[in-house]
Amino acid sequence: MLDKEKFWFSKIEKLMLVSSLFMTSYLVGYAKGNNQEWVDEILEKYISSPEMSETVFITMRGLGVSDRYANSILNLINKNWLSLDALKSIYFDSISIKTLKSIISHLITGNHPQYYSIIFRLVNEWRKKNNFHDREITIFFLSLLENSPDDWMGWHNWEEICQFYLNMFTLEITQITLKLMKHTRYSPPYGNTDQRINILKIALTIKPKEVWNLIGHQMITGDWDSLIQTSEFIKNINQNLLIDWAKENSPLGHQILAEYTDLEINKDLARKLIIEFDDELTNRYLHPQHYPIGGFYSYWGKYTEHLANYFAVLEPFLNDKNPKVQEWANGVYQDIKQRIENNQQKDEEDDLFYR
Repeated sequence: MLDKEKFWFSKIEKLMLVSSLFMTSYLVGYAKGNNQEWVDEILEKYISSPEMSETVFITMRGLGVSDRYANSILNLINKNWLSLDALKSIYFDSISIKTLKSIISHLITGNHPQYYSIIFRLVNEWRKKNNFHDREITIFFLSLLENSPDDWMGWHNWEEICQFYLNMFTLEITQITLKLMKHTRYSPPYGNTDQRINILKIALTIKPKEVWNLIGHQMITGDWDSLIQTSEFIKNINQNLLIDWAKENSPLGHQILAEYTDLEINKDLARKLIIEFDDELTNRYLHPQHYPIGGFYSYWGKYTEHLANYFAVLEPFLNDKNPKVQEWANGVYQDIKQRIENNQQKDEEDDLFYR
């Protein structure tokens, strides 16, 4: 029941030195009971007192951040009566681009990745609620994408903003993404794909050759993030495009592709590389025991049994009709066979030791 006579208001106000929770709940409830004007008068009274800043902020947040409330909150931050971190918890129904820019401007001064997580959430919310995006707004949002958030949700919002503009600004967003891959080490939570890779995959479907040229250049210059599961990434790219690019950028082009080609994942690409580029380094990179930069090597059980598993991987190459492929596969087969013989005694000794 609404406290029409403000009987409880005076009593709750006396409790504010202990806790502001009762007052914020009271004011939010009162405003939602169609008494917004009176609540705004109370907030206007409280906003001039630093000790009331938390009450004012929580009440405004509870009522939904409007242009007016957002500017009031920013004024409290400017006076150092409210922490910049308070902006982490604000959500809005409708604010102007001018107000959004003002909020973002304050967050940028924090100069920390956690604030870009907030920025991308606010931009993504605004984008979903506003259909009109002129050139100035678009350029402003694209400029923000060059920064790194500090958590998975921040990257998720970053990805959704990129996807929204990707058809119009394919190469620009690709360059932004590659720049972030060069300067930012990021590992998504287990079971999730790197959002930057998601954007590159989509970009490759829009402008395959132009986008791959940008990606390939970053690989050649050594600025490719070694934590990326590159074999998985390149398996869906048109192989003729990759081979043509490798020829144009020989020898580094085909050597880099070989470096990141997994025989089990990319059999066809491996086969084409063997046929088209017959050099020692490429053949060595395609060896199933070669691990790319940043890769790791592990196995369970006996080492010789682990080596023997490679014979199944080599089988389609051993049976290939192309003599170059057969010759390469036979060489690798003999090498693995020799490694098994060289390690047989060690495995037997280890087996006796661990019994």
